[in-house]
Amino acid sequence: MHWYFIDQLNRLTGHTYRLPSEAEWNTPPGLWKNQGYQYAGGNEMEEVGWYKENSGGETKVVGLKSPTSWESST
Repeated sequence: MHWYFIDQLNRLTGHTYRLPSEAEWNTPPGLWKNQGYQYAGGNEMEEVGWYKENSGGETKVVGLKSPTSWESST
């Protein structure tokens, strides 16, 4: 059923969306620590995420912060 939703979303928007791969979905939180990151993908929370103090109390569009650089070890 979720694939149907993604297919419809792609068709209706003209963009390409996807669900995370099994490897991406199952990335343990500790992996980021093993890569030397304090937060998922970086050491500066301001660069990688939104929170109360930097969001102005509003939701934000995806993609405004630095992406996480996840690489599969498999």
